[in-house]
Amino acid sequence: MRKLNPSIRWPMLLAVTIIAIVAAPAAAFANACTKLDKAACDRQATCTWVAAYKRMDGVKVSGFCHPRDRRDKPQQ
Repeated sequence: MRKLNPSIRWPMLLAVTIIAIVAAPAAAFANACTKLDKAACDRQATCTWVAAYKRMDGVKVSGFCHPRDRRDKPQQ
């Protein structure tokens, strides 16, 4: 494997580090609501409950907890 020129290596390392720092909170936010039941989901300000429904192809989808959009205000 070829070594990268130091003038390219450091900016590349910096870019990867910045991407990792920015992406980490988004991943944590998305995972905070998974596998919560309805009562626990309702107690979390960052989560919202999606009721069970039937898709157009007839498949039944169970209710589940989903991360609330960050722009949405929590329900009171």
